[in-house]
Amino acid sequence: ESAGMEVPKEVANSVPQIYLGDRIGLLAHELAQHLRASGLYRAGEELVTVDEGTGKFQLMKASRFVSWVDDWVSFWKPAHGEKKYVSMNRQKAEEILASDAFRCKIPVLNGINPVKLPVRRRSGVVELLQPGYDPESGIFTLQAGLDYNEEMDPDEARLFILEMLKYFPFDGERSKAVHVAGMLTVYMMGMMPAGARPPMLIWNANQVASGKTRLAQMCLIPVFGGAAVATWWERVEDFKKEMDSAAQDFSPNLFFYDQTGFLKTGMLNSWITASRWAGRVMGGKDRFSVPLRAVTLVTGNQLTYSDDLYRRSLIADLFQPVQYDQRVLPDDAIDMTEEWLADEPNRSKILAALWAMVRHAEVMEQVRPAVLSRKIGSFEGWCRVVPKVVIHAALG
Repeated sequence: ESAGMEVPKEVANSVPQIYLGDRIGLLAHELAQHLRASGLYRAGEELVTVDEGTGKFQLMKASRFVSWVDDWVSFWKPAHGEKKYVSMNRQKAEEILASDAFRCKIPVLNGINPVKLPVRRRSGVVELLQPGYDPESGIFTLQAGLDYNEEMDPDEARLFILEMLKYFPFDGERSKAVHVAGMLTVYMMGMMPAGARPPMLIWNANQVASGKTRLAQMCLIPVFGGAAVATWWERVEDFKKEMDSAAQDFSPNLFFYDQTGFLKTGMLNSWITASRWAGRVMGGKDRFSVPLRAVTLVTGNQLTYSDDLYRRSLIADLFQPVQYDQRVLPDDAIDMTEEWLADEPNRSKILAALWAMVRHAEVMEQVRPAVLSRKIGSFEGWCRVVPKVVIHAALG
């Protein structure tokens, strides 16, 4: 077809034919070769397929595999001197899916991006991942993801971000810079070095209705279209289940909303700094081990912290001097509701601004590299990626 020649329909629509009688190792090897572009991926210890519209993935078990694989190959056995086409039985499917010869050839899935997000190539070049699977990064970008302007002027981007943040009661410029770093952290996770983890992001207010939740949503909604809330469990066993579930689902974030009092949990300490998460698959004896990409976000009023959590966190303090029910916003203030953030034109403009800031930082690093006043222990990889963008945007 690519050479301009006519190809018979029955040939164009054909699928590879595989003899089902070979030894398992040979069969697994040949089958894996034909399934490289099938949309089957290896996510941690699991084999999965991805819904290209929603990003949800479905485990590939033997019971599903026997019918799914028929769309990609035809199996045959000899019968009376002819080929008899058959389906693979469940036992053989289990043996194939467990085979090292099969699993090592299946593409690795490291994450799912709902929109185009930046990645740094091995060559050092930064670019936006386009829809589909990217072999180098192992990231799948949804086909139906929101598009946005890739050429916004960096000065326009800076002014737009400042306009959005204009009337939030940040307790100083550092807290504003922490928030901008939070927006960039969610947006730039694909640029993190392998194994690098971001610090936990906290918005801590002196009273209710200070805008802390809206600021956290400002980090999440442009990228994900929503900001689902996780549960902060008191029992360690329940907290572990929450994190196990998030890890197995490749959840890109854990958002703990409206906390109060003293924050302390050893389980969360591990979650924030660990590059991989392991546990037992719920309802069975199998274990899982997956890479962690999730950003952890917390909002609350008058929070205090254990030393371990404090050193793992970036904190944006909000101080509202006027009682919340007496505060009146100026006429030019943006009515920044959750619906405003989720509105596609606003989402697109925020994403365009973040990409403009990333592009600008890449250019400026060649001219005048940013100098950090200090690095945060356990998050050195993050320190090499996000803070310099905030600095070059003159937002921190």
